Amino acid sequence: MFGWLQGGAGVVRTIAVVTVATSALSVGGVATADVAREACTYSPTRLPGMPGSGNDIAHVTSTDGSGHFAGMGYWGPPEELSSHIGMVWKDGQVVGNFGPLSTVSDVNRAGTAVGGTESLEPLLLHNGKLSQMGRPPGNTRYFAQASAINDAGLIVGGAKFDDGTEHAVAWSADDPRNPWDLGVTGRPWALKDISDSGELAGTVQAGARTRAVTGTVETGLRPLGGVDPAADSSATDIAGSFILGKGTIPGRGAGWVLWRDGVPSPLSTTATLQDVNGSGVVVGYESTNGVPTSAVVLNGTTRTVLPPLPGHRYADAFAITEDGSVAGRSHDGQYYQSTATVWTCR
Repeated sequence: MFGWLQGGAGVVRTIAVVTVATSALSVGGVATADVAREACTYSPTRLPGMPGSGNDIAHVTSTDGSGHFAGMGYWGPPEELSSHIGMVWKDGQVVGNFGPLSTVSDVNRAGTAVGGTESLEPLLLHNGKLSQMGRPPGNTRYFAQASAINDAGLIVGGAKFDDGTEHAVAWSADDPRNPWDLGVTGRPWALKDISDSGELAGTVQAGARTRAVTGTVETGLRPLGGVDPAADSSATDIAGSFILGKGTIPGRGAGWVLWRDGVPSPLSTTATLQDVNGSGVVVGYESTNGVPTSAVVLNGTTRTVLPPLPGHRYADAFAITEDGSVAGRSHDGQYYQSTATVWTCR
């Protein structure tokens, strides 16, 4: 659905309005994903906070699917935290950070990570060097942020342009100063994730509705099928042939959805889901009175609650690796009382 327009020396890609017509991926029935189901006993281990920070307060939000994790720590004594810092861990140690008042969105297997500052400037940590990523023409006043990076170094995210429109944006880790404007989406940070094969997951505005979309930077976006086009849908994470999101499956109701090869299956859960791996295993957290309290893993019809680290009351899960390790935090009801945690599947 991208149009190709030659503009100066570069190529500008624009996203056409996503219609509510049924896409080529729509199906008449709903298939149940044939997910690998291996029993796990999960053991939690602690990741350190920022070296020299005076505390171990941190949490993990994403993974490269293997040995790298990314997230956020805090600077200062626990009773007087002064700054949040985007961090990258490898093999249980902090190997990079994004500086004061920063966050990290994602990291790939080379340890290249993307994130931004509190003032919403896009940042790249590549080959150990932190640099500011370029903004597309027309984006000088408002945010530009990267959401995800794959192992090939392709980065996706979004930006609000000076005219108030919100666009999808892509960068290359090898040339981060020259982004591609992928066109109007009507949604901030519309592109949420990218797989190692280059497939996208995101959400765009289609009239009064939101639509879950997939596609590639080269070929454009298309609606994810099998969900009611007259109801809102969204897509937040992708791994292999699986896409995690929300939608209304005709005859099955509204809620969390796991698409496999474009075919959706409902996920019966009250949890807030955060990530999926290439085997279709999903992680997230349950909440009580608005406070995240229980980290959960959904593996087919099996639901597992993860134990927090000793000394903590609660746990949240935000990311899962390809071998089934889960990452997030153990905490006492607040981010300021949390420890970055990895649960190993044994």
